[in-house]
Formats: sequence, structure tokens, C-alpha cells
Amino acid sequence: MRLFAATLLIASGLSAGAAGQEGADCDQAYKSMQSTIERKKPRLSAQAQLALERIALRLYHACGTGHLEQPGELFKKLDGTRH
Repeated sequence: MRLFAATLLIASGLSAGAAGQEGADCDQAYKSMQSTIERKKPRLSAQAQLALERIALRLYHACGTGHLEQPGELFKKLDGTRH
């Protein structure tokens, strides 16, 4: 759980105060992360899966409101976390 809390803090810290980028492809980055979560599902515990989905959804919402400069980068960092 500490890993997920740290990941969430990193994601929210990186997104704080960032200006939205015109044409940011939030949908594609989110869908890509969802397919990654589906692929990792057999190796993840229920808590780990839920945490990843919640963080991905928060990143998606931040991207949609224009608070993320580069949404793909944060989704890649989330994908790179150990689970």
C-alpha cells in the first residue's frame, strides 16, 4: 500500500500547477493504461488492481481538465511501478 500511496503522491505532485496541453490525448493514454492493467491482472492482487485503476482514473480526470502537461509520461511512470 505504501507503494501505491507514493505513486499517487508523485502523480499528483507532477500534475499540480501544470498547464493543459492543447490536443493532449487523454483518452488514448487512459485506454492504453487500462489494457496494461488487464494484461497484468493475473499477477496483481485485488488491492493492487483497484489502486492502479483509481490512480489511472485520477490521472485521466486531471488530464481532461487540463491539469497535466504530458499525460502519457505519467501513465508510463504508473505502468513502471512495481506491483
